[in-house]
Amino acid sequence: MKVFLGGLSALEYWTRVRLGSAPRPRPSRIASLRSCVHHENDIRALAEQPALRGLTRPLDVLIDPSFSNKDSAVAARHRMSIVPPPKSFFIANDSVAVCSPELSFLQLSRHLTPLESTLLACELCGDYALLLNDNDRLVQCKPLTSRRDLERILSLCQGAKGIKQARRAASRAFDKARSPMESKVALLLSESNAQGGFGLAKPELNLEMSVLSINGERQIRVCDILWREKQLAIEYDSSTHHEGNADIDRDARRRNQLVLNGLTVLTVTRRQVREFSYIEGLAQEVRELLGVTQRCRVPDIRLRRWKLHKALFSKSDSPLRRLYAARTGQ
Repeated sequence: MKVFLGGLSALEYWTRVRLGSAPRPRPSRIASLRSCVHHENDIRALAEQPALRGLTRPLDVLIDPSFSNKDSAVAARHRMSIVPPPKSFFIANDSVAVCSPELSFLQLSRHLTPLESTLLACELCGDYALLLNDNDRLVQCKPLTSRRDLERILSLCQGAKGIKQARRAASRAFDKARSPMESKVALLLSESNAQGGFGLAKPELNLEMSVLSINGERQIRVCDILWREKQLAIEYDSSTHHEGNADIDRDARRRNQLVLNGLTVLTVTRRQVREFSYIEGLAQEVRELLGVTQRCRVPDIRLRRWKLHKALFSKSDSPLRRLYAARTGQ
C-alpha cells in the first residue's frame, strides 16, 4: 500500500528532485490506484516519514474513484477521473508514489487561471524553479519536462477535468526559459492579438549558436530570445547581471560576438519590461525587424494588451503563489 502524491505535493516533491535534495523516483508500471492508501490514520502515519516532511499541508493525495474523497487537515483527497496514461507514477520508496510532472500539471491547471497555467508550463519546461516556501526565490535547475512531452501526455488524458485549459497552456509554453521574466516577455510578444499579445511569431529561448569570435575561434553562445530565421535576438538583463564590472563586460562581449556574426540584438532590462509604453515600442521595433505588417482588427487591442501586461508583470513571479497562499495563509 502506498500514498500517491498528486497536484501541489507532487510538484513540490519533483522540485526537490530538481534541486538534488531528494533522489529521483524510479518509473513504475502502476496502472491504477487500487493499492493506494486512503484511510486517514494511514495517511497521517505516512505523512511523518522523511520523504514527505516539509511538503505543504494538506497533502494532495490521489485515490481510487471508489474511495471517499473527504478532506482533512492532513490530506486533500482527489479521485482520478480518467485512466492514467502509461508511466504516470514513479516510486519514491516502499510507501510513497508520486505522479508524473505532466499529470501534476494537469491537476493543478484546473485551479489556476489560463495565464497562470501557461507560466507554470514554462517553469516545468524551463531551466528554473521558483521556491514557494522561500518567497519565490529563483534557482537554476534542469527542466522536468518539455513542451512536446507535456502536450503528448495531455493528449492521452481526454475527458479529464481541466484538460482543455491545460492543453491550451502547454501549446503556448516555451522550452528552455531561464527565468520567469524571459517567459513573460516572449509570451507577451507572441500571444495573439485577441488574447492581448502583440501577435508576433513565436521565438525560441536560450538557443545555443556556434559563432566566430574576434580571433576566429568557434564558440558557443546562447541567445535569450531568438527569431532564428530573421537573425533577430533579444537579450534580457536582470538586475543581478549588473552587480559588477566583470558581469557587464562579459555580457557586452557576448552581444558583440552575436552582432559580429550577423545578428541584430536588442537589449531589455527588468525595469523596462515593466513599463507598458516601452513594451509597445519594443514590439513595434521587433515587428519592423521581422518584416511583419501590423494587421489587427481587434477594436480594444491596446486595452487588452495593457491588461495582459499588467497581469504578467504586476504580480508574484510564481504562478502558484495564489494557490499556495490559500493553502498556507501566507
